[in-house]
Amino acid sequence: MVETQQGDKSIEASIIAFDSLCSKILDMRSAVKLDRFVWVLNERLRIEVLLRQPSTHGDGLTNALAVDSAFKTGQRRVGGHSLGGVPDGRVPVELGATEQTRKKKTSN
Repeated sequence: MVETQQGDKSIEASIIAFDSLCSKILDMRSAVKLDRFVWVLNERLRIEVLLRQPSTHGDGLTNALAVDSAFKTGQRRVGGHSLGGVPDGRVPVELGATEQTRKKKTSN
C-alpha cells in the first residue's frame, strides 16, 4: 500500500492507484478497505475525511473528493460541515465576531 500514498498526486490519481491495488486483493472487507484508503490520503485530507465519519469505502471516496474540491476552491464548508470543524454541524466562531456585529448595530 505504500506505493499508493497520495503525496503530491491528485486525489483522483490516488483513488485509481488504490482501487487498482485493491482489485488484486481477494476478500478485502469494506471496513478494511475504508481504513486502508483513509491512510493513503495526505494528512490534511485524511483528518477532514475522518471528521465526517465515513462508514463505507464509498463514503470515504465521496468525502475525500468533496473535501479536496473545497480545498482547491477555497470553500470553508463541505456537506454542511466546516473544514476543521466538527461533524455535528457546530462551526467555530471567529474571535471578536459578536463584538463587531454589536458595534455595527449600534453605529447605524
